[in-house]
Amino acid sequence: MLGDLLYECGQLDEAEPLLDDAYELGSEGGTVDFMLAAFGTGARLKFARGDKAAADRRLTDGLEIARQLQLVRLEARLLYESVRIATLSGEPIEKSLAARVKAQGAQKLDATGADVAELKEDSQIRLLVLDGEPPALGEACTRARARLDHVDKSKRPRAHLHATIQLALCLAVTGDTDAAQRVLAPALRTCAALGLSRLLIDEGPQMLRLAADTVDTDEFSSSDPTTSENVREFVLSLAETSPVEGDWRSEQRHDAVAGELVDGAAVSLHHSRRPVD
Repeated sequence: MLGDLLYECGQLDEAEPLLDDAYELGSEGGTVDFMLAAFGTGARLKFARGDKAAADRRLTDGLEIARQLQLVRLEARLLYESVRIATLSGEPIEKSLAARVKAQGAQKLDATGADVAELKEDSQIRLLVLDGEPPALGEACTRARARLDHVDKSKRPRAHLHATIQLALCLAVTGDTDAAQRVLAPALRTCAALGLSRLLIDEGPQMLRLAADTVDTDEFSSSDPTTSENVREFVLSLAETSPVEGDWRSEQRHDAVAGELVDGAAVSLHHSRRPVD
């Protein structure tokens, strides 16, 4: 879907009318893939615009269609989007939503219907990260790594990219920053090359911090200078996309200036890392 692709590349103004039109068509809009974009990506775009109420309406409407028509893939995608938005909104996640997702249980990723299984697994991993307790975070990393190992990069590059980003974030939340950066580095190159800005932005401020720290590692400074600079510029541009991320970038700039004033040398100021609310 064109609206889906435009959104992933950060072209929200161009994507929004296409996704709005698709939403208005509802179940008459066409195939399941069409509805995945209309309700799933459409909800994500509304949330990115700051309109959580509109995002919630799209998810509710889409889930009702999925129930009526028994569309398992649509249901899995919209439950995933519901969890993702809930974990980023800072609001308590609804007990009914959490119970519904947890009731699905660990997924057999080598079975048929890989897309559905991976969406369900992704949703449950996000709940484990939200839990924040060491046992839950350990399980989140284990399951995220198993998900990544399962995906054949050559056959399903998009799924592999999503799984890579999730594992990197899980590792970062547990405090294993070095491993998180090693995992994320190739994904940053891919996202920069294809302009897939929303894949990173939609994971929240902690992902943007991790991405910014990753492009400052030796791996990028010692590799192809032109490519490294392109990736660095891409990552730095992400923080300007929304008010929340822009505020974080402004804080980093402020810290950089403050560092330069200490003994006449640049001093790196390290903020404490906390899980995404």
